[in-house]
Amino acid sequence: MAYIYIAIAQGLFYVLSIHLFENYLHSFKHPNITQATIKPNNSKQLSESEKLDEFNARRQDPHSIKKRVYGATISTIIITIVSFIFLKISHNAVSFYSLFELMGLTFTNEPLSSIKVLLMSSSVYAASLYYELLLGYFPIIHQFQYFRLSIKEWSGFRNYFVGPITEELVFRASIVPIFVLANYKSIEIQFLAPLIFGIAFL
Repeated sequence: MAYIYIAIAQGLFYVLSIHLFENYLHSFKHPNITQATIKPNNSKQLSESEKLDEFNARRQDPHSIKKRVYGATISTIIITIVSFIFLKISHNAVSFYSLFELMGLTFTNEPLSSIKVLLMSSSVYAASLYYELLLGYFPIIHQFQYFRLSIKEWSGFRNYFVGPITEELVFRASIVPIFVLANYKSIEIQFLAPLIFGIAFL
């Protein structure tokens, strides 16, 4: 049970770090953004739609995204290092390479397996790609053009690079090995890892 608490603590540390960097790291604030801009307006009661609009506007603000990216990156580095040290200390018999392999930080010896996983994951988006084809877009070219434009913005950098990489390192590379070395069954790990991800982002 202690391993579950450790895994939850890692996930919460990741999420809380993002919020702390966004809300309390004043040194990264843009000089043109005032407190009224980044804090909710409490002078009147906002409707649910207004609250949602305000939340989305704040979430897409480049300076807010920049601070969240810093928080996600720094917390991920800390969590990954601490997890590796914890796993090595608690399972001293496991070699360094085995730990890296267990955390998914080595290249696989079975590239065909990686290709199969990639194809299986890509098939999830087959319907949306077909829909774009019906609209007259050639899916791959259209998506590439959108991707090329998006990565020039902080929001695109967050969505395509920082978010996926840091979440994989925290919620898969750092958390899953803890359960594996604690002799949890595969079905239990498949249930617990996404559950912890959900709990962390509540």
